[in-house]
Amino acid sequence: MTRSKQHAIMFLLGALLVGGVLGFSASSWVSYRAKARTPSWAVRDGMYDDLGLTTQQRQAIDSAIDVALKQMRALTAPIQHQVDSIRTASRKDIEGIMTATQRAKYEERVKEQRDRQAKVQAQRDSIARAHGMNPATARGIRPLL
Repeated sequence: MTRSKQHAIMFLLGALLVGGVLGFSASSWVSYRAKARTPSWAVRDGMYDDLGLTTQQRQAIDSAIDVALKQMRALTAPIQHQVDSIRTASRKDIEGIMTATQRAKYEERVKEQRDRQAKVQAQRDSIARAHGMNPATARGIRPLL
């Protein structure tokens, strides 16, 4: 083979390898983003459907998960203010790196996230009240958004 053919083959193999790596990375990133936007109750229901669980099994598993979440919240409650402080400090660090325009867009995204969380919480509270439950202690309520 001539040297130019060897270079062409090496270039094509390199391009194929780089394309495969980029494709795999993009695929992983897209699936991660899709999962990150899926509400946890939807993930649970999807798993339950895949496993073919009965209503009774679903309720029992929901209860077990809710108990575990309650225990984890109780465990992390004493340090929650420290976690919040770290989150606030990191946001300030991030904002310090950004330009004014970027900071405005970032603040808008943070506001949208808070608004979504408030909407979900309001729906949960409404559902809890409709079922005669205390909204502050009701867990496992699954608002549809």
